[in-house]
Amino acid sequence: MTNDNIVRKSHTGEAGNKGEFGAHDRPADTITLNAPSAAGADVTPGGAFLEPGDEDHLYAGELGYDDLHPVGLRRSEDGGGYFVAPSVPVPLLDWAPADLNEEQKVAWVDAHQEVIDTFLRDRYGAHLTGLNTLDDGVERIERAGAEISIFAEEAADGSISHQTISDAISRSSAVTMMNEFDDGSWNSLNASRLVREYIDSRAIAPTVEEMSPAEIDREVRNRVGKREIRPETARAIARRLAYEVWDGIVDVPDAVPALDDLAYGGHADKEKLMGDLRTIHAKDARPKSRARIDMMMTWVLHGTPDTEAA
Repeated sequence: MTNDNIVRKSHTGEAGNKGEFGAHDRPADTITLNAPSAAGADVTPGGAFLEPGDEDHLYAGELGYDDLHPVGLRRSEDGGGYFVAPSVPVPLLDWAPADLNEEQKVAWVDAHQEVIDTFLRDRYGAHLTGLNTLDDGVERIERAGAEISIFAEEAADGSISHQTISDAISRSSAVTMMNEFDDGSWNSLNASRLVREYIDSRAIAPTVEEMSPAEIDREVRNRVGKREIRPETARAIARRLAYEVWDGIVDVPDAVPALDDLAYGGHADKEKLMGDLRTIHAKDARPKSRARIDMMMTWVLHGTPDTEAA
């Protein structure tokens, strides 16, 4: 990124989130598409044209956003406009605990992928991309992006100008993400701190392990009063409880959405999850079920010992 291309928003008079990555002067006629897709995208002066339903990518640097991955562009099926999809690089390795080595940071990212994706969705309306590739280790993690989609109207001839694309990006949360992902960005919150606080507020059990009720109860008996259950067991209990609530085996007066989050998504807000568990505990008089819930509550509060969680 050069100072000629990027200026602070406070220098432009533009409303919205202040930060290093604000609006700036953009070339009018020098932006080009990457190599055309199979469908073929036509380059028009200062813009691009796609047939309805087709998609392609624009080189973000020539749109004036050097810190973005290539920007996705898809024309709606019925014409009328384009979906602009900027993707902001996510510094996932920087978000991992500093005392981990490189290999451990990669494992940390993989274990927290769903939680981070929810954080990005809740805060920025974005979703995590780029991790499900064949690359190994650090190279795969460094491809991660936070992608959003913004609708922009097309011109009368069906094209879309580069200025319209740039304007769509500038009014999206992509600018906020670029500022907050950069720890040194001026006058912005720090995403690495925000995501760590978010993770600390969640009960996390990313791995699904099929366990019968007898296997769950065996682990509960072996660990009660000694140590917390494993995350895999906590999720197995959550899935069992969620099914029993759904099936009416346990009749509770209110929905238990946080329990569903843990059972089927692998993580849930700790306080809300504790509330759901208390609701079920008050209605479920079965001794084995109560023992499972008691161990679940202990796990939510204290987690799993690091030696086992690793």
